[in-house]
Amino acid sequence: MSVERWARKVVAAVLIEPGERAPVDAVLVDFLDEFEDLARRTKLKIPAFARALTAAGLTLASGAPYDSATLRTQLSRARSKRRTQQARPEDRTLLASTPTVVPSERLRSPERKPVHAPRPAPADNEFVLMKLSQSRPRRIRPLDTDEA
Repeated sequence: MSVERWARKVVAAVLIEPGERAPVDAVLVDFLDEFEDLARRTKLKIPAFARALTAAGLTLASGAPYDSATLRTQLSRARSKRRTQQARPEDRTLLASTPTVVPSERLRSPERKPVHAPRPAPADNEFVLMKLSQSRPRRIRPLDTDEA
């Protein structure tokens, strides 16, 4: 496979309809293996792939040619998305399944006695007096009035 052919496949996946685009980093997840294989075989760098994407018809939203900094960022995002998909395959199956509705009665725990009885809250004045009795007075140094 050539870089130009890879770029055409990516552009075809990104451009849904005229004026509509899929997120490039989400599309690159599917083409990441091919990209890494091409980069390894051809020893081309990211700017060459960015130029191939521009030649295939993909531009930035502003209409500017596709640049290497943007492609590098989107490749990094695609790699991160792939890692999260591979690390947690059970999460993907849970998201795809329909949610299960559980009645709230089943979620409540059985009646239990508290482990510790709650202490009664002291009255406001008692609390302040207790804190004052626990505090230590600050020592104030006397001012030196002897000036020689």
